[in-house]
Order: sequence, then C-alpha cells, then structure tokens
Amino acid sequence: MIKKRTVLAALVVTGLIASTSSAAFANHGGGNGGRGEGNRGGGAIASLVTAGTINQTQADAFKAAMKTKLDAKFVTKLNTVLTGLVSNSTLTQTKANAVKAAATTKKSIRDLVTAGTITTAEATSIKTALRALPKEDITVIRDEVLTSLVSNSTITQAQADAIKAAKAAWVGKLGSHRGADLGTAQTASLTY
Repeated sequence: MIKKRTVLAALVVTGLIASTSSAAFANHGGGNGGRGEGNRGGGAIASLVTAGTINQTQADAFKAAMKTKLDAKFVTKLNTVLTGLVSNSTLTQTKANAVKAAATTKKSIRDLVTAGTITTAEATSIKTALRALPKEDITVIRDEVLTSLVSNSTITQAQADAIKAAKAAWVGKLGSHRGADLGTAQTASLTY
C-alpha cells in the first residue's frame, strides 16, 4: 500500500504538469546526485566527462535535453489519460484540471485525495490508465536527443556515439518504459 501511495504521489508531484513541465522536477536536482544515480546512467556520463570525451557543459546539456523530452512525453500521456477519464465520466473536467494544476503547486495526488478534490478510486484510475499506455523505447528518445544536440553543435557525432556506447548497459537494464514511467522523478530527473 505504501508503494502504491509513493507511486501515486510521484506521478502527481513529478509529472502532472499543465504548462511548465520542469517545475515539478525542481526538487529532485535534475539528475545531479540523488539515489543511485550511477545505476541509472549518471555514472556513464560522468565517466565520459572524466575521460575528457565530453565536457561537463555537454553532459549537463544531454541530461537536460533528455529530461525535457521525457517530461514532454509524460505530459502528453497524462493529458491523453485525463481526457479519456473525463470522456468516460470517471473524472469531471474540473477534477482533471485540478490534477493538472496540482503539479504547478507541487501538491501530491495524496493531497488531492485528502482535500477531497478527487477520490482514492479516481487517483487509482489515473495511475492505472497511465500504466496501460503503450511502451516507449527509451533508445529512440535518446537517439532523437543526440541527433538534436549534434545538429545544434552542442556535441559532435563522435561524442554522440560515445554517449550511446556508454549508455548501452543502462538502456539494456531499463528497456522500454510504460507511459507512467516516462517523466517521473525516477526516470526523467535522473535521466540518462
């Protein structure tokens, strides 16, 4: 039950963003440090900086671009879910708007349930609908980000290739992500 509450809280606090997706991630350090970053790919990027393959500015640009891309994908998925829940009368539009607004004030879904804004069943419906969305391949997202960084001359193609190689083990561990995982603190702010 605690794990479910934690997942629900993480969904709202870090992903339910109506207009500015990065606001909900400010309290997680954007991937700088944090819980087990080395196990999530941060160590691979740090090793490239240490080796002189990329500089810290390039590493930060890559992490920020991944976070932005993952946040945007999550917001799209969230809006899809909320629209569906409104259209099938699981949520009212007012409640859907409250869920979106909660992230801009850094409220958790638990706060919305406690305040009586939404019910526990409605919170569960949001989580379930997010998890039911199709999987996304994180390597595709990574490759889009790297292509963009090469195009705008932030990194070279050789550096992009080095990042891909360094990240191969991390991507192998994570594989694909369900919609609910894209943009959460555990994924987006520790990105890649």
